[in-house]
Amino acid sequence: MLRAGVDGMSIQDIVAEAAISRGTLYRYFSSKTELLDAYTDFMRGRFNAALQAAMAGHHTPDARLEAFLAFFDSYLGSERARGFLEAEPGFALDYFRRSFGEGVARARDALAPVFDHWSERLGKPLDHQILAELVMRILISHALVPAPRGGKGLARRLLDLVAQFG
Repeated sequence: MLRAGVDGMSIQDIVAEAAISRGTLYRYFSSKTELLDAYTDFMRGRFNAALQAAMAGHHTPDARLEAFLAFFDSYLGSERARGFLEAEPGFALDYFRRSFGEGVARARDALAPVFDHWSERLGKPLDHQILAELVMRILISHALVPAPRGGKGLARRLLDLVAQFG
């Protein structure tokens, strides 16, 4: 996909890369679209497991927020993420749209202690759903328009912003 793009990638390319027969591929997937859907589901599962691992052991609100943002800084700065977005922007944007709700739910769950802490500090309840959606929109924006190389990463800049609120 990174070499030829989704439209340029043929079933023959896929079976050659996987070193399987065409019949074997069609035994499991009826079309290239079905295969790509399965692939994105697989990658989403790997991504979610890596996020869970990055969050493990971080129980204080500040540590959770920092771990969450550092994970995304690392992921969004990776060549794989950049390469995919640049090779197949239409596919990547469609993926962002299709998985946005799930991403918001994961951010809301992962950052619930952070949002509760902020609510306590402000002395009023904050809407976790809106905060999680805002975080996801910032992360997607960062994927589309990354920070300049050599500057502070997204995590550090967001942590600096949060610190300004006391």
